[in-house]
Amino acid sequence: MLVITSFFLLRQQQFNSSTVLRSLAYSVALSVRQSQVYGTSVREFGGGFTAKSYGINFNTGNLAETPVRYILFADFNNNGVYNSGGSPGEFVQDFKLGSGYTIVKFCGVGNLAGTIQSCSSGGVGGGTSISALNTYFIRPNLDANFRSCSDAACTTPTAETYIGAYMQIRAPGGATRNIIIGTTGRIAVCGLNTVYPAC
Repeated sequence: MLVITSFFLLRQQQFNSSTVLRSLAYSVALSVRQSQVYGTSVREFGGGFTAKSYGINFNTGNLAETPVRYILFADFNNNGVYNSGGSPGEFVQDFKLGSGYTIVKFCGVGNLAGTIQSCSSGGVGGGTSISALNTYFIRPNLDANFRSCSDAACTTPTAETYIGAYMQIRAPGGATRNIIIGTTGRIAVCGLNTVYPAC
């Protein structure tokens, strides 16, 4: 009975971890969709400020925090990246992952084959290492735009252009899920432990 009970408890923990990971992946996808909705409509801030575009910022500084977080921003200065200073401030909302869950990496994809990737964990196939990735939507288009930075504060945005982006979330047990964003505005959550570009 003890062996059987231990087996079922272990399986239950793995199931719970997988369920939370799936939920977090969909939460990240929904927050990107939220920035798309804000970007294609008009959201007014105090003082009558409206931004032409809204986006999501992933940066290595926030990935090192506990819990891991990423930011929804209003791009008031129209440079395609999140700037924490200035007036009005571009910060809109914080999103946080659960304890033990992390964003392993975020990448800008440089070609249709997905062989060129600029990632937070180092470049792939000629891609560079980046410290921040911004996915943003400019009114009235539903298309996604991407801009990376060589530093987490985005003081030096890069001139690279991407045809897509993805983020990889990892559960405490090691299972992963990818969230893929395409230039057409497609946002998808990949299957468990799927390796990009398969989704």
